[in-house]
Amino acid sequence: MAYSRVTDVERRLLRMWRQAGYGQREIAWRLNRSPSSICSAEAAPALSTGRWTAAGEDPEPADDRHAAA
Repeated sequence: MAYSRVTDVERRLLRMWRQAGYGQREIAWRLNRSPSSICSAEAAPALSTGRWTAAGEDPEPADDRHAAA
């Protein structure tokens, strides 16, 4: 069986089902995916934004190096 990436639609469903209290195996079954694919999709940064930030980190830190003097 060939691997295919988790789509944005599947990611949205995954988040919705997680919030509803479904477990990893239940979500995997609903999406016809391996439970490890679900785990990887949750750990991966959001592809739609193209940016990743650590929890609690300011996504745009102030950088005074490029300010006009």
